[in-house]
Amino acid sequence: MKRLLLLILMMTQLSTGFTQQYRLSVNGGGNASFLPAFQNSMITAKRNSLFVPELNGVNGDFIRGGSYHARTKAGVGFYVDGAVDRRLRNDWAVSVSLGLNQVAFTYDTEQPDNSPMMKQALSVLGDLRLLYLNSRCLNVTKRWGRFEAQAGPVISYLIHKKYTRSVSFHGEEESVAVAYAIGDDKGAARKFLAGADLAVHYRVVRNLNIDLRAQRYFTPIYQKEQTGEDRYKKGKPLQLSLGFNYRLAGF
Repeated sequence: MKRLLLLILMMTQLSTGFTQQYRLSVNGGGNASFLPAFQNSMITAKRNSLFVPELNGVNGDFIRGGSYHARTKAGVGFYVDGAVDRRLRNDWAVSVSLGLNQVAFTYDTEQPDNSPMMKQALSVLGDLRLLYLNSRCLNVTKRWGRFEAQAGPVISYLIHKKYTRSVSFHGEEESVAVAYAIGDDKGAARKFLAGADLAVHYRVVRNLNIDLRAQRYFTPIYQKEQTGEDRYKKGKPLQLSLGFNYRLAGF
C-alpha cells in the first residue's frame, strides 16, 4: 500500500512538473494563398491518328505558342497541426509543430484564343492545390496578458497535389481524328519548401485562442527545370490564415 501511494505521489509530481513547463495544443483553420501575376508561356500542338492515342505531353505538329500575362487569384485552403511548447523565463517559450498545410490558388492566362476547348484547358491548367506535411520548427513565443506573438522558420514536404502540366483533347477535322495537346511553362512541383511564419494569438477563454497567421515561403513551389523564368521567380506563396489554437494540457 505504501509503495502504491509513493508511486501515485511520484506520478503526480511528474505530471505537475510537465504541465508547468510544457504545453500541448492543436491548431486549425482556413488560409488564402497569394502569388503575383506572371508571364506564362503556352503551346498548342496536334497530330492526326486513326486511333486518337492519349497525349502524355505537348508534342506533335506545332499550331501556336507565345508568352501571355497570367493573373492569379487566391484560393481557400486549410491547415491543421499539433504543437508542443517549452516554457522559458519571463513569459517566453519555444515550440515545434507538425501537421498539414494546403496551398490553393488559380491563374487565368490572357491569350487570344477564346474557343471552348482553350477555355476548358486553361481552367484545368490554372487550378492548383498542393498539400504539404508542415512543421514550424523552433518557433519562439512571447506572451503579454491575453496576447501571444510567435515567429520562426517553417519547412514543408509535398504529399499530395492537384497539378496539371498539359491537357489533351480529341476532335475531328475533315473526318480525320485529331488529338490536341495544350500546355504551359510550369515544371514539376517542388517537394521541399522553406519559409517563415508569424502569428498573433488572442485568448478568448482559458484554453481557446483565436489565431491570425502569415506564412511566407522563400523557395518556389515549382522545380526550376522546365519552368518559365518569370513564373519561377514569382512562385513563392504568401499565406494569410485565420483559425484557432486549443490548449489540451500544460501551462
